[in-house]
Amino acid sequence: MDSGDLERGRPLIEEAIGYAAEISDPSLEARGAGNLGHFLRELGHHEEGLAVLEESLARHEAMGWASVHKTFNHQNRAEIYFELGDLAGARRIVEAVLRTHPLSKHRYYVDAVLARSAAAQGDLPAARRAMRAPGRSDALTSQRMNIVQLSLLALLETDLVAGEVDDALAVSERALERLVLESAHGYTWPMADVMAEAARRGAAPGRSEETAARARRVRDLVADLVTLMPAHGTAQQAYQMSVAARVAAVDGVEPAALLERWTAAVAAWEATPMRLHLAGARLRAAEAAVAGGDRGRALEWVRQVHTAAEECGAVPLAGAAADLARRMGSGLVEDTAPPAVPAGLTAREAEVARLLTVGSTNAQIAGELFITPKTASVHVSNILAKLDVPNRAAAGARLRELGLA
Repeated sequence: MDSGDLERGRPLIEEAIGYAAEISDPSLEARGAGNLGHFLRELGHHEEGLAVLEESLARHEAMGWASVHKTFNHQNRAEIYFELGDLAGARRIVEAVLRTHPLSKHRYYVDAVLARSAAAQGDLPAARRAMRAPGRSDALTSQRMNIVQLSLLALLETDLVAGEVDDALAVSERALERLVLESAHGYTWPMADVMAEAARRGAAPGRSEETAARARRVRDLVADLVTLMPAHGTAQQAYQMSVAARVAAVDGVEPAALLERWTAAVAAWEATPMRLHLAGARLRAAEAAVAGGDRGRALEWVRQVHTAAEECGAVPLAGAAADLARRMGSGLVEDTAPPAVPAGLTAREAEVARLLTVGSTNAQIAGELFITPKTASVHVSNILAKLDVPNRAAAGARLRELGLA
């Protein structure tokens, strides 16, 4: 199964599950179901994996079996919910597990899914709490690679939602230099994707040269990593296409070439049931289309992104889609006005705000917008006043909550 051979691997695991049921070994049976559900998810067969897990859990409940693998299987189930875009459902599952098994040895796995789901919803306090749970500080030094990978995914995704790109780049660089990630490519593909996204954001205009240099370093490490890994199944192939597009963005390729990369990534995600991953690719494709002058495709994509994000409760993604539509001067529904600039900001203040969220100085803001540093300072002061925050860091956090990032 790990090599992507579903035709040969699945019958073997199903045979083992059947044998475990015959000899009434609930732990072996649950472990088999957990592994099968896990591999089916990794290969893009989410609904089939979910059916396997839920059938096993229901059977154990009906027979009164308290399998030691029940928590692990609920975590696998929650991961599928997360990847299908049911963020609230994923949180319900893991929060129920944490209420009933707060000291489980599988807590690392459960906390990671909780943090990822909460971050995708924009609930950063909950995501941070999950990452600070007892024992979390030891997760990155665990002897189990899947614990390290899940913990890294949760940390990185939370950092990016919080706008802490420098932190995400530092963690990415350290992991890429120290860990043999290609040995467990199932979780490494989503890790490579989020690390490449950190590099893309770190290389964006307005970032410091130190951040941009680290972004380029992470880009090189990610590019080297993915050459070592196979991409089995539709999900891993879609991650592969997204990583290629993000790397191309760091390289500063021409808009037409970048649009081609993101169009291919969108097509790859369309072959999976992973709604929010598809929406994320469409958002980047829309940005590339705007840069390339293809406003029609950009508008179609950004509206699809906003609809999916709203339906899934992905607040940061919905805000990003609304911000792009606003910049395009278009409504999120046909024949409607563009979304209003939040917090009473003017159009120029919104431009300054986007640069403020990436840590730009007044001089950098002035250079990007062709205004004087003094004028940039005035805009920043106005933004702080309208947001009712004391400093630039607090303003950046609030602006990200409003989708201006």
